[in-house]
Amino acid sequence: MDIPTLGEFLSFPVDKVRSIVPASLIFAAGGTRRGVALAGIPAEQYASWTIPRMLQSYKRFFDYGVQHLITPVTHPRMFQEKGAYGAHFIDWMEQGLGGAETLAYYRAANWSVRLIVAASSVASDPRIQRLRELARSLEQSTPETDTYLWYFVVPDYGDLWNWVIEKLPPKIPDGQVIQGAVIQALYGVDIPPADLLISFGKPTVSPDVLPPFLWGLVHAYWTQQPSYLLDDEEIRRIFYDYYYHRNTFRIDKTGREKEALTHPALWTHGPTVGMGIRVGPYWYPEPFSLPDDDISHDE
Repeated sequence: MDIPTLGEFLSFPVDKVRSIVPASLIFAAGGTRRGVALAGIPAEQYASWTIPRMLQSYKRFFDYGVQHLITPVTHPRMFQEKGAYGAHFIDWMEQGLGGAETLAYYRAANWSVRLIVAASSVASDPRIQRLRELARSLEQSTPETDTYLWYFVVPDYGDLWNWVIEKLPPKIPDGQVIQGAVIQALYGVDIPPADLLISFGKPTVSPDVLPPFLWGLVHAYWTQQPSYLLDDEEIRRIFYDYYYHRNTFRIDKTGREKEALTHPALWTHGPTVGMGIRVGPYWYPEPFSLPDDDISHDE
């Protein structure tokens, strides 16, 4: 593979970057309240300030050729929150994801927008019923296109699996790819499984971050910048690493292990990715430096 330098890649025209961007991508945004605070915006303006930046973030991914942008927008702990956010986040979702201005944006961008509420049919929480009404409105109010924005909501981890069981077909037809058939049953559309996750904060995975059956081998990135503040350069850096640095598979690995001897300190004294420190109420990645081993000639 002919690998460009990062500097060259950052200057590529958008069309050239599209060639290495996957068809499906999971963007599990986070840190949105921190983003509002960092911008000096009053908490009561959270939704009105956040939604335009959220839509611009989605547009950036679609401009790079993503066809299915899968965006988990809640997790079960949000349904347990108290205080102003817990009291209002369903209102903000209704107004922000399905308000008149947002619907107009979807239509102008020519996106098909779907909200998947992963809860059983007998779930009694009135907030779930409101979200289902929002899901129906989004499907009816946005066009049928080849570009899909998927909002994914999990009110309860346990109930998620009830939703899966209710949706699954009783039998997969002979000769049909099982994962594809299950994706069609759960989501109503053939979605290529995603292999790239861009998330925020602690490096964790859960069924609300990786929606059932919509992923295979996942290359995961956890930014510490609040997600809707990510700029184009940072997203390109992720694409660059995803396509050029992580693509290390060889069909024949005979002798590859000997290459580790070139820089033994990297493998005998290397850091643990995921270790962190507490910064006030937050987790933050533990800073680390490379072991004493010169790799400059490899870059």
